[in-house]
Amino acid sequence: MQSGYEWLMRRAMPRKALTLGVAAGAFGMGLLMIRAIPQRFFPSAERNQFIVDVWTPEGSRLESTDSTVERIASAVRGTHDVRTVATFVGAGSPRFYYNVNPEPPASNYGQLLVNTTSAEATSRLVGSLRDVSTELYDAMTVDGAGPFRIMMQLVIPMSKGAIAAVGTYTALGAWNQFLFPLILTQDPSMRVLTLSLTSFKQEFQINVPGMMMAVMLTALPVFILYLVARRWLIAGLAGMGSK
Repeated sequence: MQSGYEWLMRRAMPRKALTLGVAAGAFGMGLLMIRAIPQRFFPSAERNQFIVDVWTPEGSRLESTDSTVERIASAVRGTHDVRTVATFVGAGSPRFYYNVNPEPPASNYGQLLVNTTSAEATSRLVGSLRDVSTELYDAMTVDGAGPFRIMMQLVIPMSKGAIAAVGTYTALGAWNQFLFPLILTQDPSMRVLTLSLTSFKQEFQINVPGMMMAVMLTALPVFILYLVARRWLIAGLAGMGSK
């Protein structure tokens, strides 16, 4: 396996345009095929209730947050399979379940505790609240949009927050990898930037200034990524707070 990997790298690295083209083609095929893959980001519900975290803009008054939470609660109460809805404004509910951590007090935070008729109804309801409405798919189909156009103009724009959050954490985990790239790369010229930190540490001394500069250069791409995607990242984290 190692020899095959090195053979592939020796031929791929000099042909950067071809390699990038193949990667872009694979990414495009993934976008086209994503609708055919069933998605499940969370395990099936085991309780007949779920919570919805609501974040209004930073600095919002408590009254404004309360008004927003009440409008959402009114809409949820009118949904089939919902028995009761309890609201909390300014802080989260008391810890009633081991998997729920109370939020610290904040004037722009509210929470809904939704009780449903059954655990199965919870799964159906959460799925319907998270998914893009089928009416939007039907409307774009009537307008002549194909699957690719629907993906690019409807699904991706409405999922920017989740994509940014998942993509950022995935990229951060891959960027901080040490053992995996160390095993796969035998040639020092092919090793990633994070592995270069070890070259500043010798048997009896450490090049502290050089290592600090290397650490700064290693952290710089992650910092730039956060600056570019922070708005969608925060929106994605807030959206994934709903359970």
